Amino acid sequence: MHIGIDLGTTNSLIVVFRDGKPEPIPNALGAVLTPSVVAIKDGSLIVGDTAREVSQAQPAMAAALFKRVMGTERRYKLGREEFGAPLRAMRFWAARTLQRRWPAISPRNRGRM
Repeated sequence: MHIGIDLGTTNSLIVVFRDGKPEPIPNALGAVLTPSVVAIKDGSLIVGDTAREVSQAQPAMAAALFKRVMGTERRYKLGREEFGAPLRAMRFWAARTLQRRWPAISPRNRGRM
């Protein structure tokens, strides 16, 4: 099984290749595109549509358009916390999305397929 992750500047997407064809994996809300936005809400790091809503209501609690600065020293302050370019949050989103759809792809099982 091959998996592709497109971490886009505006939206992100995960696909699994089956029989040579890409099959998009929907997120927890059923959409195949997830906004590339991270935010802090109620003390938790969130991504996607919910994070985009937070960014509109509380811009100081969210970050978007961070793809261009990944791998640099750029830091983001979200509320009282400071983070490097939020790649870790988007990786977490990708892993959680894959695990929900295919539990066999969990990090513990990665090399066993």
